[in-house]
Amino acid sequence: MTDFNQKPAAYQSSLQGIQLIEASAGTGKTWTLSALFARLIVEKKQSIDQILAITFTKAAAAELRDRIRRRLMELQYHLDDQAVKADDYQPDDFCLYMGVRYTRSAQRQQAKDLLSAAIINFDQATITTINGFCQGVLVEQALASGMPLESELVSDLSPLIHDIIYDYCRQQWRQAEPLLVNYFLNHADFGISELSKFVMTMLSQSHALIKRDDFDVSLSAGIFRKTQRIFTETQAIWQQQQVEIRQLFSLHSSMVKGYTDKALVGWFESMDSVFSTSILAVLNAEGIKILTRFSRAT
Repeated sequence: MTDFNQKPAAYQSSLQGIQLIEASAGTGKTWTLSALFARLIVEKKQSIDQILAITFTKAAAAELRDRIRRRLMELQYHLDDQAVKADDYQPDDFCLYMGVRYTRSAQRQQAKDLLSAAIINFDQATITTINGFCQGVLVEQALASGMPLESELVSDLSPLIHDIIYDYCRQQWRQAEPLLVNYFLNHADFGISELSKFVMTMLSQSHALIKRDDFDVSLSAGIFRKTQRIFTETQAIWQQQQVEIRQLFSLHSSMVKGYTDKALVGWFESMDSVFSTSILAVLNAEGIKILTRFSRAT
């Protein structure tokens, strides 16, 4: 004989107030939830549209919906006198438990009627994800909540953030100096994916401040003037002193690891190319790479 007093929360848990049932992977969470759902139908006489079952993922919600419907049908079948007597029928412990509780014919018939109504109206059951439930409430109660009828909840903001950044850059860079735009386009740190990561980090840490100011054209022009001045000064230094610079590297090559004579020839030719054109040549990927080789930090 089965000892139902030793059985888990599916049998003994109160259907009143807030109940916490501890469980981990593989301990029968879905089985327990389906049993509690059936008990609410039979014991509390709740209609199918009065019970809310929420889980995390769409896959889990689909599984829970299937298991609950199957549980209701199994229990209804077990409470049928003919089903209990069938030789090939093997009820699980929950069905046996409910069968023991509902032995009187009147009680059993009422439970069967409640289960039958729940199965017939099962499409009215709210068994969904957290997002799905919130979306449904926003649509059904749009007027009361003051939300647009087209409201949609999204769990992944990445595509939306990507589109916002792309639109912002496209609109604002039209006003910026070509020099600044060229710098952005030639640096991976200002790529859409990197900017999206930065924005998502700021949003997750609540450090973002919403500003509606337009792009600062004067700032763009100021950056252009300063950068142009630095480029002109550096260009003049290279053109005037490149012979001395080459000689210094040649005489002291042993002090600089990795800077072989063969490599230096190619790098100096690249420097000539960079400083023989406009500032845009410095700000492309190859220009930055060659200047970095001769920077103090490197």
